[in-house]
Amino acid sequence: EGDMEDSRLDQLIRRITAQRACLNMAAGLIAGMGGPILELGLGNGRTYDHLRGLFPARDIYVFERDVAAHPDCIPDEAHLLRGDFEQTLPGALDHQARACDEAGIRAVLAFEATERTSKELGEMAVQENLRFVKERNKPDARVTGCFSCHTAYTASPDMLRETRKLANETGAGLFIHVAEFPPQLTVDKWGKADPQVLEETGFLGPDVMTIHCIHMTDEDIDLWAQHDVKVAHTPMSNMLGGIGVANIPQMMSKGITVSLGHDCFFTLDVIEVMRAAYLIHKVVPGPNPANMIFFQALEMATVNGAKALNMAKEIGSLEVGKKADVLIIEDKCPTPINAGTWMWYLVHDMSSADVETVFVDGQIVVEDHKLMTIDEEEA
Repeated sequence: EGDMEDSRLDQLIRRITAQRACLNMAAGLIAGMGGPILELGLGNGRTYDHLRGLFPARDIYVFERDVAAHPDCIPDEAHLLRGDFEQTLPGALDHQARACDEAGIRAVLAFEATERTSKELGEMAVQENLRFVKERNKPDARVTGCFSCHTAYTASPDMLRETRKLANETGAGLFIHVAEFPPQLTVDKWGKADPQVLEETGFLGPDVMTIHCIHMTDEDIDLWAQHDVKVAHTPMSNMLGGIGVANIPQMMSKGITVSLGHDCFFTLDVIEVMRAAYLIHKVVPGPNPANMIFFQALEMATVNGAKALNMAKEIGSLEVGKKADVLIIEDKCPTPINAGTWMWYLVHDMSSADVETVFVDGQIVVEDHKLMTIDEEEA
């Protein structure tokens, strides 16, 4: 009896038992967090049924191509998103825009177009961006659109040319990841590295924000300065992945506008990202505390972000005629803050928890450290 091989029933029991243990462990980890729960794939409905037992008061949204579960284990239509990418992509940006509208924040949104799966899906993403730009890019709009291609490796030269043409026609900006990894993949595919592919397709220009820009040669950096291309520096994401550090001091010395980004990894806290950028460049590309001065880090988080989005005439600094996007910071500094020390304090010591009040377009979004526009527990 002891030598008997596991039956299919035994294997199923082990798999289901492990599945339940994983769900219970995950439930414990997120028990104190708010917001909805997402399940990717309904299957036969077992995990969904278990989740709704664990979280009877939470919204659970399920994504499924073809629903084939037991009727008792199927969510209502409001919590079930059906279909493949082709069905769910059109209108995807509208959901993000609605959340931004409700929160009262300012945002520039784009769907990242890529031909990794197929040219057809890449074209669908480009058209989704075009639709959104045409609908949203109105004077004084808080939430607008732009165009985005994933990389020069995953977007063909034809896609890059088409996206550049549409950006020219609509006046919307362009986002793309550049030189996040060494150039060999792009060289093998197109015979050139990212910067050269983008130059030859006419993609580069002052309305382009390039993300990462780690593996750039001196000639590439000169090319960026020549075309006034903007850079979104993502130090925490790049360090987390161990993929390198962009030569930001050299870029700034060439007059290139450098802002900050996060690329969806590590943290969305811009204060932490700013401080990481400030500190890492005191030792990279070589030890020198003058590589990055505190006011340069603050500029990356404020006015340079506006420049990178081609919105410097509207936001990024407190000036007459600009939109009233304002942060009021609670003073927790043990020594007096004055005209000579406030920037130093913000870069060295400020925490995002110190933000007391936020105005966006003159409207209060956060007051006394509390979000006023939406119910955080329900959201």
